[in-house]
Amino acid sequence: MLTHNNWLTSNIKERVKNKKTPLQVTLLPQKVTTNSFEEAVELVLKSVPKQNLYLALSGGIDSDYIFNLLVKNNIKFTPIIVYYELNFLEYQYAMHSCKQNNIKPIVISLTEDEYLDLLIKKVYIEIGGNALYGLANIIISEYVKNNKGLIITGQDFICGDQDNSYMEFNVYDFYIDSIDSTIEIPFFLYNTDIVYHAVKLYDYNISISEWKYNILFNKKISFRPKIKGEMWSKKNYNFNSIYYHNKLKFFNNNPISVPPESKLDILSKLRNEQKIILNAEPI
Repeated sequence: MLTHNNWLTSNIKERVKNKKTPLQVTLLPQKVTTNSFEEAVELVLKSVPKQNLYLALSGGIDSDYIFNLLVKNNIKFTPIIVYYELNFLEYQYAMHSCKQNNIKPIVISLTEDEYLDLLIKKVYIEIGGNALYGLANIIISEYVKNNKGLIITGQDFICGDQDNSYMEFNVYDFYIDSIDSTIEIPFFLYNTDIVYHAVKLYDYNISISEWKYNILFNKKISFRPKIKGEMWSKKNYNFNSIYYHNKLKFFNNNPISVPPESKLDILSKLRNEQKIILNAEPI
């Protein structure tokens, strides 16, 4: 990942070589110079490279937020959307944003068979991952790399599901790094400031979609809940059967989960520029 002064690194390449290696993320915090999340966002916008810029546009609230920021600040970029049947609804959100702003995206369409074949080859076998949604970023990164560009993604430290939010890093956050560590700009991880203010605002009592809706859009758009993915109906593929069929059940895909009670400790270390090493549990 391209982060400010390389402040965030992981052991993803070592983990790909040895699939039993637990994920490790190292943070080397730098001085926090902003007073709010909004100021931190402005700092990221000023700091990130802007040559031949692409945006991984999923239709989720993270990439939609970044899309609107880039448009508002007249930063030239090209959205890339990967369409497959499982993400049909979020694809509609992504296309709507592009049409509203008269921006033509690059759309990479995959059939059900193509998606599953690539999922097994590129995620399960080559990386040793098990993230159903991780393939899109790999496909986008290959396109961007071939076109000698940079890609902004919505990777972040605050994530969750329909009911909760939590502080966590997952193996799939670093799939692009496993291929090329010089092309991805993770907007919400780019510098210490934006992570510090996100953690400060973190509320584990609400769903991740509600939290992001409140923080990112300040309730200025219609709230939409996180879309729950469902497996394909045509062939009724079972995620676990593919996973075990490829003998990947011994691969270490455990996330790095930081408990809510560690929030103040994380904030203190970020503020005081103390090195933070976060480890996933071994299998």
